[in-house]
Formats: sequence, C-alpha cells, structure tokens
Amino acid sequence: MSHAPTEVLVDAIEDNLYNHLSAAVQVVTPLDQLIVLGDMNAESGTDDHCGNGIVGPFDFGAANDNNEHLLSFCGSHNLTIL
Repeated sequence: MSHAPTEVLVDAIEDNLYNHLSAAVQVVTPLDQLIVLGDMNAESGTDDHCGNGIVGPFDFGAANDNNEHLLSFCGSHNLTIL
C-alpha cells in the first residue's frame, strides 16, 4: 500500500515513490496476480489515453498533474487503473 505526495511537493519525492513501487513490482512473478493499492493523489481522467487500455472502465474526473507519473508507472508495468 502506498500514499503518493500531493501536487505541491517536489517531483523528486514523487519520482522516488514510483521508483520504489517499480522495484517492488518487478519482483512479482508473472504467474502471480498483482494489485497495487494506494492513494496516488492522481485522477485518471475520462479518456482512454490513446487507446492503450491503462484507464479501465471506472475512469474519474479531470486528469491532474500527478496523472503523468501514475500513467507512466502503469504503462511500464502493464497495469490497469480500476
């Protein structure tokens, strides 16, 4: 479980969080089911982000500044936001 910093904090802190999450995700075997829980202080937005399937059927609100980190993290690990 994780809690991401708010938009007003330095990007380096948020980068550090997502680097730690990436390291944790990389040790999960492909045969396991992975669920990442946390308050990422991001809103996924309401579009499909170019049809890449990152944003699932429960999109929410207008994308905010923290959205880019979350979408990048999910895209690099083949995860979907539900």
